[in-house]
Amino acid sequence: KDMEKDQDELLSFCKTSLKILIGDERVPKGCPITNPESGDAIIDRSVIFRENQRTLAVDYLEYLARDLGYTDIIRQKWTQTSFPRFPGINSCEVPYENLIVTIKGSELPQETIIVGAHYDVQNSFSKAWRGREHGPDEYAVTDGADDNGSGVIGCMALLKKFAYQSFK
Repeated sequence: KDMEKDQDELLSFCKTSLKILIGDERVPKGCPITNPESGDAIIDRSVIFRENQRTLAVDYLEYLARDLGYTDIIRQKWTQTSFPRFPGINSCEVPYENLIVTIKGSELPQETIIVGAHYDVQNSFSKAWRGREHGPDEYAVTDGADDNGSGVIGCMALLKKFAYQSFK
C-alpha cells in the first residue's frame, strides 16, 4: 500500500510539474516567482526568444528542488550565439542558465553521476522546428512537453525519490 501511495504521489507530482512547466497551469501559490507578462504561467521557453520565460522556468525548477529539501544548488549562467535563419535578423547572444543540484555521498563524495535534461524548447524560428507550418515571419509558441519537458520532469522525479535517501 505504501509503495502504491508513493507511486501515486510521484505521478501526481510529475503531472502537475509538467503542466506548470509547459504553461497549462499557473505556478503554485507560495512559489516566490512572478511573471506579469503571463500571469504567473510559463508560456514559452524558446531557445532564442523569451529570456524571461526561460528564467521563470528555471526559477520554478529551483523552487521545486528547494521545496524537496535540497540546498546545494547552483545556477550556472552561460550564453550562446544564436544565428537566426531569417534575413535581416542579426545573430545575438542568448543567455541561459543551468540548474545544478548536488547530492554528496557520505563515503565517496568525489564520485559523480550526472543526470540532465534541457528546459528550453525549439520554436517556429528555430532550424530544428518540426511543428506545423507558419509563415516565414510568424512566431509560434511551443510548449515543449517532449522537448524536453518530460526529461526535465524525469530529473525532478529522481530528485523527489532521492530526497529521502542517503548515498554512500
